[in-house]
Amino acid sequence: MSNTVIEIGESQTKREGSYCPCCGSLVDSRDVYLDTQSGAISLGENSAVLNNQQTILFIQMLRAWPRAVTTDTLLMALYAEREEPETALKVLHNVIKLMRPLIEPLGLRVNHRNGVGYKLSIPSHASVSKLSVNRRAA
Repeated sequence: MSNTVIEIGESQTKREGSYCPCCGSLVDSRDVYLDTQSGAISLGENSAVLNNQQTILFIQMLRAWPRAVTTDTLLMALYAEREEPETALKVLHNVIKLMRPLIEPLGLRVNHRNGVGYKLSIPSHASVSKLSVNRRAA
C-alpha cells in the first residue's frame, strides 16, 4: 500500500518539530505537505486532518496554485464517479466553509473569486517553488 504525498517547496534547511504527516520524517518547516490518503496536512509545526471531500478539493487548489480553480473543476473532482446532485454547488460551498477553520491555523486560506472559483493562498514565508507528487510505502 502506498500513500501519495504532495509537497510544495524546496527543502533547504530542516528544523526540529516539523514532520511529514505521512512518513514522520523531519521536513522543512516552510513547506506544505499533504498526505492524500489520510488527509493530513502540515506547514511548520502546525497540522490538520481534512476529510475525504476536503482533501479532494484541497488537492485541486494546491495543484493550481497560485491560480484559482474554477467551480466547475472542483465540482467535477468532487463528483468524479457519480452524478452531481441538484445541491452540488451548495455542498461545494459547505465543504470549503468547513475546511477553512482547519487550514487557517496553518496560515493557509481559501478565497472565493467571483465568477472564477476558489484560490488557495499560502503565506509568504512558505517556500512554494515546485510541486511534486511522491509515493512512499506505508
